[in-house]
Amino acid sequence: LGMSQGASILSAELHDAGHEVELLHFHESLPGPADEVACAERMAEAEPDVVLFSFGTNQAAVARRIADHFKRLRPAVPTMGGGVHCTLTPEEPLGWGSLDYVFVGEADGRMHGLIDMLGRGQDISGEPNIASRRKGFVKKPPIAPLPEISRQGRPFWSGVDWKDLAQRMRGIVDVIAGRGCPYRCAYCHNAGLIDLYRKEFDRPVSQLGFLRMREADDLLAECVRYREICGDALKLFCWGDDMAVMSKPFLRRWAEIYPKEFPSTPFALNATLNFLDDEGGD
Repeated sequence: LGMSQGASILSAELHDAGHEVELLHFHESLPGPADEVACAERMAEAEPDVVLFSFGTNQAAVARRIADHFKRLRPAVPTMGGGVHCTLTPEEPLGWGSLDYVFVGEADGRMHGLIDMLGRGQDISGEPNIASRRKGFVKKPPIAPLPEISRQGRPFWSGVDWKDLAQRMRGIVDVIAGRGCPYRCAYCHNAGLIDLYRKEFDRPVSQLGFLRMREADDLLAECVRYREICGDALKLFCWGDDMAVMSKPFLRRWAEIYPKEFPSTPFALNATLNFLDDEGGD
């Protein structure tokens, strides 16, 4: 039910670059299209110039049904997939035949330039991070370095009913303080992401810049904006980070500024016990 952070940030990036953007959050418990066919028809009715899909592995089957039906309705409209599933297995979604391109990796700061190229009728298949299928073969792209996120792009404030979403999520608002994880658990997508970047740049994991944190003040400003929008519907901030306690400087600053601004609003995060000492636990 929660909004994709990546889809929200990239929508805001495109909006700020002057594009007209509509972000459609498809979920059975939300108002809107009742099923995949209705979702594709709603998209087609908007007469888009480009359609972007963001999905994980657990949503891939649904995304495929929407993309397949949309492509039948609007075969000339370029379509692109993104998200962890597309990053780790670009061959699979490109094999559907309904996605023209797949973005591999993180797209912060890149998406508006790619959409501009598509708007000029240019082929983006040779661009970094863009995988495509040509003559039956998947063309794998070079991967650009991971983006710096200390001042991460803002959410798509004007394109989502954040208060309604908070109410449907029982007052929970999702935020992200950082990206990456120091562990390589076999069941987790982070192991695959680390391998992807390690092979691309031929560097040890410690030199990839995989573990990144936002500035604490930047995250706080985002939380304040959520409070302005959601009002009493906001009950708790939930950090979607894989490991939110990796940076002691961040936590020290957060412990200083957050209680002053939000004395009665709790937040929840993910952590492992070996990262929690007396300072971090407090």
